[in-house]
Amino acid sequence: MVQELVQTILRTIWSFGFLLIMNHILGKHSMAQMTNHDFITMVMLGAIAANSCV
Repeated sequence: MVQELVQTILRTIWSFGFLLIMNHILGKHSMAQMTNHDFITMVMLGAIAANSCV
């Protein structure tokens, strides 16, 4: 039980760090400046992060 909790915490920290790095790489766009590709990429990253935390 403790091992599962530690694994979940580490996976959450890794996902958060990955999203921060990807946000930095992609740059900060407002919704008006985003292309379809940018929007789809951000949605996919969010889905990956959500699945990795569960």
